[in-house]
Amino acid sequence: QVLIWPTLINLFIIMLSLLIKFCPTPGSIIAYVNGVEKLSGDNFAKWSHEIQLILVMMDKDHSMRDKAPVAPVAQGGDDTTFAERTAAYEKDKEHWERSDKVALMVMDLTISPTIRGALEKEPKSAKSFMTSIEEYFKGSTKSNASTLLSQLMSAKYNGQGNVRDHIMGMVDIRDKLKDLDCPLNDATLLHHVMISLPPVF
Repeated sequence: QVLIWPTLINLFIIMLSLLIKFCPTPGSIIAYVNGVEKLSGDNFAKWSHEIQLILVMMDKDHSMRDKAPVAPVAQGGDDTTFAERTAAYEKDKEHWERSDKVALMVMDLTISPTIRGALEKEPKSAKSFMTSIEEYFKGSTKSNASTLLSQLMSAKYNGQGNVRDHIMGMVDIRDKLKDLDCPLNDATLLHHVMISLPPVF
């Protein structure tokens, strides 16, 4: 009996997690969304990865993976499977549309208002919206990476403030460059940190 209770508790936890996964509530959606860094212009790669992960965890990634279901067409006047295929289509359509609605809501809630105003107002689907966002940032990616590289190479610690904050600021620039597919290895970062510090260090 002592061993049964832990087993029952574990089973209850698993069942509860499955309910949360497959039946997301407004509260659980907000909890997921609050953990995402808002899309602000130089973090698209990280943002899109987190959105995909959240939708998979919520089992709401169908519209991102699959095309919208297509209504069946009757094959002749005596198509005995038409009613069955239509019923299956309606079920798949409802599932796909619900997933798409949740995906669009999650994306919309995690985009900075300054960015959202420049994007498509009424996207046709979550997948097309993600594609349009990616296209929007493609043109500015090289410019952003160039600006960040310039900031990294020109960074200098002037003795004011905490040297740790100065170094963490350079690490943050390195992380942003990584999000823009312009990664720097640790040795390169260390080199720039060292030349940004006064000789006394």
